[in-house]
Amino acid sequence: SGDFTDYGCQVKEWIWSLGHPFFNHHQIAGTPGDHEYWGHKMENGHIHMMQTPAGYNSLFCNPQNGIEQSLNSNYYFLYGNVLFVGLDTGDSNTTISEKYNAQAEWLKQVASKMKGKYKYLVAFGHKSVYGSNETDSGVSKYMRPLWVEAFREAGVNLFIGGHDHKYSRTENVDGTWYLDLGSSGRKYRVPEYSARQLAK
Repeated sequence: SGDFTDYGCQVKEWIWSLGHPFFNHHQIAGTPGDHEYWGHKMENGHIHMMQTPAGYNSLFCNPQNGIEQSLNSNYYFLYGNVLFVGLDTGDSNTTISEKYNAQAEWLKQVASKMKGKYKYLVAFGHKSVYGSNETDSGVSKYMRPLWVEAFREAGVNLFIGGHDHKYSRTENVDGTWYLDLGSSGRKYRVPEYSARQLAK
């Protein structure tokens, strides 16, 4: 669910990430994180943003069956009795966009088209729908209403995110479990309530 690299334009980071022995023996299904949209750090300290996750798209050969704006980073496939749907929600700090709206509609269409061919529907993407409100306030305001409704209508059983760099999971919310994967390294986000508790 994203952030394979720190800066998606740097070849050495892809070599470090995908050069791990794990990838010699396993296949993975992934989506880009916001770091895959990062180009380079500019002199003023800001980060140059790429329009597409170019590094990711040049290295991964995913099914080309998603929306036109996000081919290769938005896709679906059937594995056994599970329908897996990859969502491209890693566009840096964006929490509302036409691309997200288009993917939400597309998700519902895919679930309807594939009905009867799967038992479970697992969606995965970078931005956490129930993530840290402290660092991404737009998530609760824009993304959560959009995706929770789309997941409910599509019948998503499990959503896997990763933007918050911490392990967490919810109770069942309208039929969907929300799981946040942990992270390697020292970068992590602390939920708002924990930050207040740690400050005491």
